[in-house]
Amino acid sequence: PIFAEGILANAYTRNPYNSMAFNDVATDDAVINQTDNDFLKMATGSWTSNNNPMDQWSSCKAAIQYINLFLGEVDQVSWVDNPLVNTMFCDRLKGEAYGLRAMFMFYLLQAHGGWTPGGELLGVPIVNEAEDISANFNYPRDTYDACIKQIYSDVQMTANLLPLDYENIASDNQIPEKYRSTGINVSQYNMVFGENFRTRMSSRIAMAFRAKAALLGASPAFAQGTTVTWADAANYNGELLDLIGGL
Repeated sequence: PIFAEGILANAYTRNPYNSMAFNDVATDDAVINQTDNDFLKMATGSWTSNNNPMDQWSSCKAAIQYINLFLGEVDQVSWVDNPLVNTMFCDRLKGEAYGLRAMFMFYLLQAHGGWTPGGELLGVPIVNEAEDISANFNYPRDTYDACIKQIYSDVQMTANLLPLDYENIASDNQIPEKYRSTGINVSQYNMVFGENFRTRMSSRIAMAFRAKAALLGASPAFAQGTTVTWADAANYNGELLDLIGGL
């Protein structure tokens, strides 16, 4: 199981914000005197496919490949000996994977989606299966709207599988019915969904990316090419605000 979880961990390491980018120098907030700085090159006309500090393609596409590999194997792995607890581990890890895939799709869409010269709003290719050397890599970009709907779908899968936050519980009544009805106890639940996993993808985090995607799709820049409305964006963001008691 350690090696199997390592596949998912590889996706986690590709979070674009795992390290400091110092992108303040791309704005008026900071100035840099390093002539080889990527943001300086971009601002002075040297922005190319080989020199693109805004690029998310390679890392996010690789992360999605690892996620798809993991989703294809997770149900075949014996995480623990107890079959009931094993089911919870499968649920949690699948929930993390779907949430991560939504997150990486958002970053891809934000960085690489846009209008074509012909007036079509395109996103990126939606790939939900692991690719091998026999895969057909020459598939077209999906529409921007389809990419947003894919984010919504993955977030819903995450919400079905993960708690809002990872917290230790103290009572059997706090165990979700689908687990309590099988005989899972508090200790077993906390072992899988407890506070030790607070740094991992949760339903709340996935919902935040759904809200961000809705804002992107409803924005004046893209609204004419999507079915996302300001009401959708308001509702998804409102859900998150309600969870913290409002503004």
